Amino acid sequence: MKTVRPTDQQLTAFMTGEHDGKPVFMLNMLKFRDAAEYPGEYLAAHPEAADRTGREAYEIYSKSTMPFLFGVGGQLIWMGDVALSLIGPGDETWDRIFLVYYPSRNALKKMLSDPRYLATGVHRDAALEDSRLIETKKVSVPRVMLIALRAFFRLKALFFGNT
Repeated sequence: MKTVRPTDQQLTAFMTGEHDGKPVFMLNMLKFRDAAEYPGEYLAAHPEAADRTGREAYEIYSKSTMPFLFGVGGQLIWMGDVALSLIGPGDETWDRIFLVYYPSRNALKKMLSDPRYLATGVHRDAALEDSRLIETKKVSVPRVMLIALRAFFRLKALFFGNT
């Protein structure tokens, strides 16, 4: 099912749900439209937008939202264009994936509630054919486990080669 905006239930659950105050990392998965689809009233005021691709419209959205992201203490952690989907339904393809850090869910809520930020959404909506926005929390891996695994694979490579 193609989705670009949260349902009312998802948005209510996010905005009213309890949270531990710890940082969140939002996984964004995007599928761009070939041609951006702006609403008629926007195109009447901005006729130059009629020739934009979905990717171009999203770039405008991205540049517009950075001050809001930084303003709540957030940051872009990683971004990349999808090269290949190794596991997943063949009809579910993505163009870009990125991970964004927010110091807390409240910081993200503050950004999402800012009317100036909301005004940039016209570019996001025009740009996207499909998307996923998934809230994640950091899972700590014990340092001793990482050291042991690294040592195991080094010894394995030393004695058995890289097979």
